[in-house]
Amino acid sequence: MIRAIFRMYVDGHGLGTIARTLNDDPWWDEGAVKQAEYDLIDAPHLRIVPPELWDAAQARYAASAKTYLWDTKGHLLGDTQVWAANRSPS
Repeated sequence: MIRAIFRMYVDGHGLGTIARTLNDDPWWDEGAVKQAEYDLIDAPHLRIVPPELWDAAQARYAASAKTYLWDTKGHLLGDTQVWAANRSPS
């Protein structure tokens, strides 16, 4: 499931689409995922997501962050180029 989420993101699906897909999947159960406290350790042999897929997802995320403008609550304000053009003095 984790790899499928990363693959969907790298393939161009938005976070909303991924969330709706998970919500529509009968396998997915909110109760199955609980937030836990944990210590981070470097254990490459335990990684679920292959490094190539991780890097591709991080690259898409970085590109998206440059393209779209978000407010501090995570709401999408729009495309940065369109937003800047509408805010420029005439």
